[in-house]
Amino acid sequence: MGEPGPRAGFPTLLTKLAEDLQEPKVEDLIFCITGDFTTTAIFDEYDDAEKFVTGLADTEVCGARRGMKNVFMVPGNHDVNYTSPKVGERWERYTGFYNRLYGTTHRHDQPLGMVQLHDRTADLGALVLTLNSCVYVEKGKKSEQQGMVDYEQLGTVEKLLKAVPPDGLRNSIRIALIHHHPVLIPALAEPSRSYDAVENAGLLLSLLRQYGFQLVLHGHKHSPFVFTEDSSSAWSDTPQPIVIAAGGSAGSTGLPTNYSRNSNCYNRITVKYYPDGGQTRVQVQTRGLTIFKPNGAEDLPHNWRWVPLKVEDKSFSSQHCVPEVRAQIRPRTPPPEEMRVLDQARAAEYQKRRGNMPVVEVKPSLVRGQAYEARCWVVGHGQREVPVRVTWSAGRHFPVITIAAEDDGLFCVEFHYWGPMLIEACMEFADGGTVRAHVYARLPEAVQAEEAKPNG
Repeated sequence: MGEPGPRAGFPTLLTKLAEDLQEPKVEDLIFCITGDFTTTAIFDEYDDAEKFVTGLADTEVCGARRGMKNVFMVPGNHDVNYTSPKVGERWERYTGFYNRLYGTTHRHDQPLGMVQLHDRTADLGALVLTLNSCVYVEKGKKSEQQGMVDYEQLGTVEKLLKAVPPDGLRNSIRIALIHHHPVLIPALAEPSRSYDAVENAGLLLSLLRQYGFQLVLHGHKHSPFVFTEDSSSAWSDTPQPIVIAAGGSAGSTGLPTNYSRNSNCYNRITVKYYPDGGQTRVQVQTRGLTIFKPNGAEDLPHNWRWVPLKVEDKSFSSQHCVPEVRAQIRPRTPPPEEMRVLDQARAAEYQKRRGNMPVVEVKPSLVRGQAYEARCWVVGHGQREVPVRVTWSAGRHFPVITIAAEDDGLFCVEFHYWGPMLIEACMEFADGGTVRAHVYARLPEAVQAEEAKPNG
C-alpha cells in the first residue's frame, strides 16, 4: 500500500475483495488482518490503509455490513517507524491509526496496551486475542526481522485468559492474531537474515494450547502456509493441537519468487467447535488473485479475479472420544474347523455385498446448527462388482440421495446431524439386483471409562 493510489483503470484491493465476497448470507463473520498495513509507516500510507479498513468494515460482505467491531488487527514490522530508538516515536503513527479506527485512546509509548482479549462469546461464541510481536522492532536489532513476545506480554496474556469464566473458555472458539510466524517454517528460512520463529514462541504456543486455542493467524512472510503444531511431551499431559495459518499477502507487491503460483492471496477460514466432544474442525481456503485469462494471456485489470488455490481441512479433539481397551485380552488360535466356519461367514458377507463395503468418517460439521458431518462412500473389496447406483438414506429427518457410478465412482455423500444415526446404502447392480448395507454414524463425545460390574 506504499504507492499514492491505483493507476487509472486498475481496481483497488477493496474493490476486488468486495467482488469475491458476494456469496450467500454468512451469519458469523469477522475480518482478521495480521499487520503490514504500510510499507514504510509514512502518513500517506496510513491514510490509504485507513480508507481500506473502514471501507472493508462498511462494505456489504456475504449479506451484511460487518462494522469495525468485527475487524481485528495487529501491527506488522513495516507499520513501525523502526529507525527511531524511542518507543513513542516508533509507535506514534500506528497508535494514531488504531485509535482513529476504533475510537480508543491507547498511548503511543505503551504499545503493549494493544494486547487485548476480545470477548465475543455472547454473539459469536469466540474469543479473539490480539498480540503484538513488533514492540521491539528497531533498525539494527535482532527483533528488526524476528519479532518478540516478551515475558511481560506473556504475563498479560495469561492474566487475561485466567479472568475468563471456565464456561466461557470451554464453549468458545479461541483465535490468536500475531504478525511474526510463531513456528519456524523451513521452506521460508533465510539463513542470511538469521530468520527464526518469533522469540519466546515456545512459551507462547504452550500458553495458547494450555487454554485451548484452536487457531493462530499470522502474516509477515507473504506465503500462505498452513500447519498443525501438535508437539507433545511424555512427561506431561498433552493439550490439543493448534492450527497455524499464514495469511500470505493480499495487497503487497513483495511476493515470494520461489513458487510458480505466487500471487496476492487471502484466506477464508471456517472454524467449527463442538464442546461436548472437544472436537474442532478448521477449514482454510486460500484464494489467489489471477491476472490471466484461462488461455494464459494477460487479462485487463477490471477482469482480474480470485480463484481457489488450495483447501486445508483439519480436525482434532481435546478429549478422548475412543475408549481404551481395558479388558484382559488373551489371544487364542482357534482350531482349524472353527476358523473355517469363521472364514466362511466372513466370505459370505463379502459375497452378499458383492465386494462393496459402505464406510463412514465423522468430523465436526461446518453447517450452522449441526454438530457433525458423516461422510459416506463405498469401498471395494477383492473382486467386486461395481454398483450402477447407490441410494443413501438416514431416516425421516434426512434427504434421500442417489449417486450414479458415472457421476462418482466412490458414491460419496455427506449427512449433517445432531444425534447418532444408522445410514443405509441401497446398492443397485446392472443385473437388477439390490443389496442393502448399513453403517452407524456415532456422536463422538468424550468417553468416560466405567468400572466393570459383576453379574448378578
